[in-house]
Amino acid sequence: MLAGLKPDGLVGLALLPGPLRRPLGFTRPLVAASTYRGARIAIRPSQVTADIFRALGAIPVPQKQSSSGQSAAGLTGIEAHANLIDSAFAVPHAVLTGNVVLEPRPNVIFMNQRAYRALTAEQRIVLDQAAARARSAGIYEGNDAVSAADLCRRGIKILSASPAELAGLRAAVRPVYRALESNPATSMFISEITAIRRSIGGSAATVTCPAAGAGGIASTAAALGGTWQVTYTLAELSAAGADPSEASIPSNIGHFMFSFSKGRWRMIGPPGGSASGTYSVTGDRITFYRHDHAYAGSDTEVWGPYIWSVYRDTLTFKKAGPGPMPTSLVVKPWRKTGT
Repeated sequence: MLAGLKPDGLVGLALLPGPLRRPLGFTRPLVAASTYRGARIAIRPSQVTADIFRALGAIPVPQKQSSSGQSAAGLTGIEAHANLIDSAFAVPHAVLTGNVVLEPRPNVIFMNQRAYRALTAEQRIVLDQAAARARSAGIYEGNDAVSAADLCRRGIKILSASPAELAGLRAAVRPVYRALESNPATSMFISEITAIRRSIGGSAATVTCPAAGAGGIASTAAALGGTWQVTYTLAELSAAGADPSEASIPSNIGHFMFSFSKGRWRMIGPPGGSASGTYSVTGDRITFYRHDHAYAGSDTEVWGPYIWSVYRDTLTFKKAGPGPMPTSLVVKPWRKTGT
């Protein structure tokens, strides 16, 4: 697939796995092919995505974002991943179809061919190694489940389409597959992707609301609850292993407050150093998902996993993998200052 960028003057470095996009209904559940007829569905601009919804009888509407954020006005629903829905489209009474995956959201890292040719052999090796690390980082693992659990806490329903409804959806979009398969290269990719799906157990995982009384973020991570604070200097940040790009940002240095409540976190620091979102805890591992719209791309940030530990009124973090992890969390222990 990356080789297909060459005619456009680009060099493909990596194709990274991204979150899975599901249908969310604002005014009615989107579970059967019949429920899409006449529906206005917001989509990420894409010819294939538009063709999918037209095949279902829906009206695809390119997503728009105003200065005040995302809007559901005038829409029947949206196709989006659970993390985006949680951060921008958690409309009261909306319904997520948890076992229907319309498409993934892959991420492509590429660069200009001329710039690539200007690199030394050693520099190209560094890029290749970085791409390999990014592919294996698994930064989206657990993202759907965490965001889905948060949606359930906020009153969003998650339904599952029946086997008959799933068969009806597949039949409705079959013409789109036929059009794609008319291209030999695309047909080969579809066959390879289908084989990969079968080798790992078939269909994508279903997201559901946790059963009543089941353990989840709030109970598993109860020790994190409350407000924690820390203060550190530039020298302490550098000593903790921060790279030069982190140490050069003034908002990464000073006094910070970190609060945890019901699966959500918020960090308040120097001007420009605040952030917020949700988190996932599995044993002693924690991963943070950012939802604060601070700048373009901030809502796709995933921090971690970190190893966390609480002893009395002290919270500590340690980096646990190759994923993107701000060093600010691990500089010094955090002290509890409130519940």
